[in-house]
Amino acid sequence: MCIRDRYQRRVRGKGSLAMAPGGVGAILTMVACTAATECLAPLVSGAIPALSASPRVMLVPGFLSATEAEMLAHAASGRFQKSATSMANHETISHLLDSVFDDDETMAIAGFREALAEELDVPGLTDGDVRRLLLAIGEEDGSEVRLVALETALPEVREWLGAVKHSPEHTHKHTRRSETAWLGSELWPRSVVSKLSALLALPEDAIISNQEPLQVVRYLPKEQYRCHHDSTLWEDAEHSPAEVARQRVLTALMVLKAPESGGSTWFPYATNWTGTPELRDWDHLERKCRVNASCQGGLVVPLEAGSLVVWLNHRPEGSGRGFEAQLDFSTLHSGCLVEEGQKIIGNFWLTRGTLEKYCRARSKDRDL
Repeated sequence: MCIRDRYQRRVRGKGSLAMAPGGVGAILTMVACTAATECLAPLVSGAIPALSASPRVMLVPGFLSATEAEMLAHAASGRFQKSATSMANHETISHLLDSVFDDDETMAIAGFREALAEELDVPGLTDGDVRRLLLAIGEEDGSEVRLVALETALPEVREWLGAVKHSPEHTHKHTRRSETAWLGSELWPRSVVSKLSALLALPEDAIISNQEPLQVVRYLPKEQYRCHHDSTLWEDAEHSPAEVARQRVLTALMVLKAPESGGSTWFPYATNWTGTPELRDWDHLERKCRVNASCQGGLVVPLEAGSLVVWLNHRPEGSGRGFEAQLDFSTLHSGCLVEEGQKIIGNFWLTRGTLEKYCRARSKDRDL
């Protein structure tokens, strides 16, 4: 039996999930039952109109019932931890400084402040902040910032970076301000597992055993997640099989609680970019997007409780046998600033490892 037949039999009889016009079961499916495509990751079938062509983003209202959304939010309530970005170690800080100085040995204070603000995503950084850093490392009389002085005082630099990123005047400008909880599938309503199974045309075991648990994120007023990609830039030849297996091929964002105002999901370059820009161009655009964070232009998806937003983070290979290792850069997106109320979302990321495991199982079933 081909994958499409098995898929249609599985969703038949699931009530509104399978029977509603353009329902969830019609969103993602295998495009054919040939040996070349039977083990493909689910592709957007076109049964539901996409909100944008590149990336292909779809909105599914009413994916979760009010009860399901409430149960997931309640399961996460005692598990939230701060998810703000931070400078974790000296190696990370050294890499940051290398990016800021870009082969220079010294920089004017204003130039260092501007470059660091862009890299660190703290647009409100001031010259006074930089002078406090120089004072902390014994460079109080310097009119310039010296790379060697920073590299010999990494503990002080780390402490200063932490103070700047968490100070009240900069808190709302962080790349990411929110709280995160991780939920294994044993904490989900079983009906949510079934719905995702139908959505992705995969067995429920694939959802339950996915390499990443569900990420539940809570945003309070003035919190946001500036422009980022969900998956990685990795190429197969540059990383271990285990690393590549953790690539997030697909994002399914479920809205558990919608804010009263703000909090939309923003794809700044959706449908507005043509061609295939070099990686360095996208790196520049991502940094520019993080600094501006206007949530205007491109595609803005308002969030409603119970709805689902789904997109592919990697493009299908031309051979029709899987997904490219290279990231689809147009999936750059942002969780816009919450203005009033709370925003709680659940991110389900289908990993390449999970996908390939069940593709192999399907191939064996077909060959028997």
